[in-house]
Amino acid sequence: MHLYRIPRLYCPYATWADQALTTKIAVHTQAWLRKFELLHNEEQFDFYEKHHFAALIVSSYPNASEKALETWCDLNALLFLVDDHMDETTTFNSPEEMLLLEGKFMEVLHKGTYNGTQKTLCAFNDFWQRAREISTVEWQQTFVQNIRDMFAGSLWQLKHILHAKKPALRDYQLLRQYLGAAHLATDCLTMMGDVNLPEEITSSVLYARLTGHCRNAICYSNDLFSLSKEMSRSTAGAAFNLVSVLSNAWSLSMEAAISEAVRVHNEEVHQFELLSAVLLSRYPAYNKAIRKYLEGLQYLMTGNIHWSTKLTARYPHIYEGN
Repeated sequence: MHLYRIPRLYCPYATWADQALTTKIAVHTQAWLRKFELLHNEEQFDFYEKHHFAALIVSSYPNASEKALETWCDLNALLFLVDDHMDETTTFNSPEEMLLLEGKFMEVLHKGTYNGTQKTLCAFNDFWQRAREISTVEWQQTFVQNIRDMFAGSLWQLKHILHAKKPALRDYQLLRQYLGAAHLATDCLTMMGDVNLPEEITSSVLYARLTGHCRNAICYSNDLFSLSKEMSRSTAGAAFNLVSVLSNAWSLSMEAAISEAVRVHNEEVHQFELLSAVLLSRYPAYNKAIRKYLEGLQYLMTGNIHWSTKLTARYPHIYEGN
């Protein structure tokens, strides 16, 4: 595997770590994976244990309760497993097959129960039962839409793959957050970060733009750190990675495309900074709650970078920021 050099990314926020809590969450999620037989042998357990999913969740949500961390870490691990399975196999041969799976997930969410034997859906149902106990109805409605959006992004990707079509840069930038589930990460802050903002703010264009910049920064940093892994496994040259998309769009070498992807990531963080100040100035009566939300988004960005560069073996690379 060729390891790409990734320049230091701009993200001027604090990181969070709690090793004792991380260990507790890791033990819980390992037991949960075993309970639902989501991994088939000890070799697979060892492989995923080195990914340290719990460290990502704990460092991303410092204000979450232990129960919430357990619940969200389980979902996070499940999504990683599903994503890896889709990457490594020809899971879907048609859009209809993916739509059928989406329907099964929606059935779990709408009925609140699952009586089948498919292990992924059994595990997802267990997550959903526990998440409903610690969340509001409003968050649950948002989560259902989040899952729809995630499948819509995956369907867009699948259609490109089936037709051997490379994604256009603009389309990729619009849909990347749903491919990487970054929208789930930010929208769960009401449950994971004790964030409560009035609809006056959450329905505003300013809020949506600011949140979008955070999501993009998370996904673009992930694209950079996962580039070596994706290139080694893909005959299409990691087609759904910002680096490859930029390279194809502008006829750039990989090195030049990496530099451009870093610039794009850094610009997302700069825009996040600018809009954070605007949001605070526009709604002074809610500054305390807004600052809590902004802090939550900041930890998501730094948590992803810290985990990717220091804590996990999932993404082999050379990071010049270390």
